Amino acid sequence: MERNVEPSFVLRHIHRCNSDERQRRGTSAEQSVPSATAYTTEVLLQVGTSSSVARGAPASPSSPAPSPVCYTCPAYMLEAGCPALREPLADAFDDATRAVARGAGDGAVPASAVSGSGAGGATAAGAPTSAVVLPLPYMDGDVFEVVAAYLEHFHAVDHTAAISSAATAAATAAAEAGSSRHHAVLVPTPLRRPLAFDGLYTLTAWEHAYVLCQLLGLPPSLVTSLRLTEDGAWVDLLGGAAAKAHTSPPRAEDEAAATLLQQQRAECFSFVSRRRMWTRVCRVLEAATRLGMPSLRLLCSTVAANMLVDLDAPALSRLMRPSSQVGADDEDGISSSSSSSAIPPFTPEARAQLLTRFAWLARS
Repeated sequence: MERNVEPSFVLRHIHRCNSDERQRRGTSAEQSVPSATAYTTEVLLQVGTSSSVARGAPASPSSPAPSPVCYTCPAYMLEAGCPALREPLADAFDDATRAVARGAGDGAVPASAVSGSGAGGATAAGAPTSAVVLPLPYMDGDVFEVVAAYLEHFHAVDHTAAISSAATAAATAAAEAGSSRHHAVLVPTPLRRPLAFDGLYTLTAWEHAYVLCQLLGLPPSLVTSLRLTEDGAWVDLLGGAAAKAHTSPPRAEDEAAATLLQQQRAECFSFVSRRRMWTRVCRVLEAATRLGMPSLRLLCSTVAANMLVDLDAPALSRLMRPSSQVGADDEDGISSSSSSSAIPPFTPEARAQLLTRFAWLARS
């Protein structure tokens, strides 16, 4: 049966939490699962700080450093979707298991090796439900939630029903048979080198929405009102071109609406907006690279390359200029000729001096 995926980015398996929520989740997990497995074991992720905190006013030297943002995530999801975390995750599980063993030998379980303080405990296999902690200091909470939405969509398993090895094997066989998109297992649209921008038009409905709402940070209501997923219009707009027109000419009464739509789309993808989108895509790209997520990395790379391919050198320089160096002259994408970052002309005198210092540069 065909599976229709509703574009949604509400996290169902990965949760932001504090210490009280971590204690409650660890206790409920053990009560509902008599023998915890890799599918039910949760890992506590300590993710840098949220970007809203990072971009706030500078803290005084006496103020405490902002604490990491914590998330609970099923271990199996990290193992399947983040290959770079497999070795650190295995080491963390080994450390937690040894901590539980030491606590059992002393007649007590250390507080750091249980879910919360005084609640939860070790699993039947010796791995604590929430004792495994992985620090991810190289990304903030906002970037992590963008990555988490992608991770959940392609690697989450629905545990509302009992998990059986037979069901898991059947799902794996269906995926290997090539029918994964219409079965329980979802796979990303294949993007590979050399990057082909046409691949962006073939993304699924969910992937189109993910790029627009998560990677680029556009409000879902704006994506809907501007019909940005229609015929992959956003692909052309993000590259700085107008969206492709329909093959059939619009009716006369629709010309005014079409003109207004074109203007609104151009405003949505103005140069200033695309600079913000570029920064956001690069941050997610770095996180995907560090986590070892090749499909998300290629998606970010293809989107980024599409933004660059039609730019000339001045526009490319403005796009990558740090926000702190952006002035009022750049609001319309046109930099001032008196900008301090402009490259001075290469005069004949400068050329002669260069050839005097480096004679090997002269043609033979």
